Amino acid sequence: MHEPTLEHPDQPLYIDAAGVVRFHPNRIVRLMVELLAQHGIDLNELHVRCPADHDRTEDVEADAAGDEGDLGDFSRDWEQVNQLMGYSVSGYGDLSYIRREVVDRCDEAASALIKAKKGVR
Repeated sequence: MHEPTLEHPDQPLYIDAAGVVRFHPNRIVRLMVELLAQHGIDLNELHVRCPADHDRTEDVEADAAGDEGDLGDFSRDWEQVNQLMGYSVSGYGDLSYIRREVVDRCDEAASALIKAKKGVR
């Protein structure tokens, strides 16, 4: 049985005190990450247990083949978790398993936020 493809919502963005555009963190997710670390499970260990099999280079191959490609079991979940942890938008875009369409959408939202803060239309 094939599971439907999940499309997680994007977290809202904000500009932190240093002027960095970030995803609004989810405090429960951040606490869970801290608690896991206290028990010897860091994000690297989570990636081993829940691999993001997708690499952005597969986007190009999938587009050329005319299909979505296999994004693995956890790639889209990692896209969301990284947002929920409060990643910077620029750092998020550097992660190889984040789909290009998601990076582009978040970059556009970040640009719009910066322009709105500056009062530019």
